[in-house]
Amino acid sequence: GDTGPTGPAGGGDRSPAARPAAPETGPDTPGTVPQPGPTGATSTTAPTGTGCGPGFVIGTGWVSPATTATLINTADLVRDLPDIKDLTDTGCYRFTTLHRATAVGRDARCRFPGCRVPADRCELDHIINSPFTDPDSDGPTSIRNCACLCRTHHQLKTKKLWKVHTPDDGITLHWAGPVGVTATTVASGPLVTGCTTGTDPGGPARAA
Repeated sequence: GDTGPTGPAGGGDRSPAARPAAPETGPDTPGTVPQPGPTGATSTTAPTGTGCGPGFVIGTGWVSPATTATLINTADLVRDLPDIKDLTDTGCYRFTTLHRATAVGRDARCRFPGCRVPADRCELDHIINSPFTDPDSDGPTSIRNCACLCRTHHQLKTKKLWKVHTPDDGITLHWAGPVGVTATTVASGPLVTGCTTGTDPGGPARAA
């Protein structure tokens, strides 16, 4: 669920940095991090009346109960994720494996506007800069202060070409780009409901 982009009418900078990604952006986008095999999650919030769920495959979507069972039985690794309240600030720069798994299940894909790179091929970004890389910032290394971004769009944000702010712990991201372009992206993975904690680490739009 994305909205936008919006911006001033006519003219303006049309470079890639100045506009959201084209909808056809996909898993073969240069600079993304390849991962072996499909990544999936199960959730109690699967859609009802569709014959799908409780399994969700990143890059595919909700799958049937039979497919879910097959994936669980043949998976190389099955990991139980903790409650969101137990995924606290790591106190260091790097996110843990459980942080990453939860973020992938929450986001489903790169959170930059229009990008479709699956989240399991993305990097984890601090929405608010970590003090380990920016002494003037105080962004925690926690699930509420992270977002999945493909390497290309992670670099755009790191270079401050786009700024981002979240009002709800990373579920919704409000983006502000060059020449007044704005857009909003909403996490679309199966773990969205479990990641809602009701606090706001974002404040004014900032770039990490």
